[in-house]
Amino acid sequence: MQLYALKSEQGYLKADKKDGYQLVNLNKASVFSSQHSKKLIELQEKAKHDKLANLRLVELEIREKEL
Repeated sequence: MQLYALKSEQGYLKADKKDGYQLVNLNKASVFSSQHSKKLIELQEKAKHDKLANLRLVELEIREKEL
C-alpha cells in the first residue's frame, strides 16, 4: 500500500484548520491515499506560498508482515 505525504527540511506537514499546517514527525503527519488528493494539493500550495524549504512529495510504503 502506498500513501503520500509532504516533507520539508523542518519535518512532515500535518493539516491544521487554524494555520493551514504544522511541521511534525512522521507519526503525526497527514497522509493521503492519492498523490492527486484535493487536500494534499491545497496543503502543498499553502506550503509553497510560505516558501517552505525543500518541500517535496514523498511516497510511503506500508507492508504487512506476520511476526
